[in-house]
Amino acid sequence: MPLVVWFINDAKKAKKFLDIILFSSLACAVLGLIQFISQFFMGIEKASRFLSLYIAPVFYGHSFGRLVVENPSWYAEVRGETIMRAVGVFPDPHMFSFFLGFGALFALSVVIFYPKRKIFSFFVFIVCSLTLFLTFSRGGYLGFLAGVCALIVVSWPKLSVKAKKLFRVSLLAATVCVFIWGGPVASRFISSFDSNEGSNAGRLEIWREVVYLSRDSFWTGAGLGNYPLLLNPYENYRSAVTSHNLYLDILVETGVFGLIAWIVFLFYCFKNSLRQIRSEEAIARVFGAGCFGFFVYFSVHSFFETAIFNPTILAFLMIAAGLSASLNHNSPLSSLRRGLGL
Repeated sequence: MPLVVWFINDAKKAKKFLDIILFSSLACAVLGLIQFISQFFMGIEKASRFLSLYIAPVFYGHSFGRLVVENPSWYAEVRGETIMRAVGVFPDPHMFSFFLGFGALFALSVVIFYPKRKIFSFFVFIVCSLTLFLTFSRGGYLGFLAGVCALIVVSWPKLSVKAKKLFRVSLLAATVCVFIWGGPVASRFISSFDSNEGSNAGRLEIWREVVYLSRDSFWTGAGLGNYPLLLNPYENYRSAVTSHNLYLDILVETGVFGLIAWIVFLFYCFKNSLRQIRSEEAIARVFGAGCFGFFVYFSVHSFFETAIFNPTILAFLMIAAGLSASLNHNSPLSSLRRGLGL
């Protein structure tokens, strides 16, 4: 994070970094689309075998890849049928949706604040959004909806009358498309609010268990990575067990002070993002709004997943935290750069 703040210190560098975000997001989204569509030509078994033999060892590593293959979350039951979810080169659809949310929200921010790259950025937003829907990650759906709404709300005062009308028309068109073609996605999203659904009931039971376990080490926590050991002291250290809630996981492993520290970190991320949105520089507003939307997405989706334990997602979170302060001229590092003449 400090490196991002240090090096992205002017509009020219920021634009180059923005291109990296957009192109990498588009590339990963397209790969995810290809992987999802392949099941209809190869069949689910062959597509799964390809992921297990050729993708997992290369992108996850042999040891972790074996763990992923033994405990896959690549499938979803939609309207009584089992389908393979979009995972791209990520170990599971939930982590993939975190990355797609990052790219999609930054692309939407460019569409709003940076007209020169509006067409390409809108294309990136559509492709990333479509692929995110195909992950069938209900936490991703909730986070993405919250992130888009938050981004629009904080950006609304900066929008022209024409842009506001265009947004209303786009929202209406998107709603119609969901009702006509989005049946599987809509049914998957609606099932998020069914407490009797198998996955939801399982998560609620896990959360109750985590809250109970956290009482024994409320102040100091059980130690990073020790949640599986609380359940089974003889558990292998590469256990796939997770609390499915980042905040509860932080509480049980690091204690209440660790949770408070995490909330304070998120607070300053939001604060820096809002400060950049009020900037006179278009590129600063792009980063501010994009980061704000992503932090909302991350915060909401984290109620259902523990993404900071995925190195790729943690890296992008730190990048977003750095970007939220990189063009903020009131930040300590910005003052230091000016003092050094950099």
